[in-house]
Amino acid sequence: MKRNKGFTLIELVIVIIVLGILSATAVPKFINLQDDAKTSVLKGVKGTINDALNISYSKLAINGLEEHAKLDPDLISTWCKGCNFVYGYPGHFTAVTWGNITDGIGDGVYNTNNDDIVISYKIGGDGYVKTVFSLVDNFDPLTNELKSNNCYLEYTYLGIKGEPPEIKLYKCE
Repeated sequence: MKRNKGFTLIELVIVIIVLGILSATAVPKFINLQDDAKTSVLKGVKGTINDALNISYSKLAINGLEEHAKLDPDLISTWCKGCNFVYGYPGHFTAVTWGNITDGIGDGVYNTNNDDIVISYKIGGDGYVKTVFSLVDNFDPLTNELKSNNCYLEYTYLGIKGEPPEIKLYKCE
């Protein structure tokens, strides 16, 4: 007599349980990938900003202009027309300054190379204007405000001689 081969009910139940356990541990990892990707974009922007700050400070230092509290824009018009520097670092940023020193970020309101970044400004508790770099989906253009208190970069420069600007990353969650 020939016997049919196949899976028993117990074997099928065990396979379903194992698949359920695997999916329960793997799904949260995939769901969090979007936040990780957004945070990575902001980390890339932060690196670009840091590099641009170092290069612009170096250009000013080569010309002996890094010690000026307020720099005459005509002195740097060849490479950063309309930029505002205080003690070697950009002061209160404008889109023009960002566009000049980073070669793209801030040409207008959005980054011309990547329309995912918005530049806006807010007044901090210390009274200084802070430049905020946010992803488009975290920014409300009608109110000019962030939709949440995470997923953005905040540039603060107090204009103190010898102290570089601070760039904080608020991770996406």
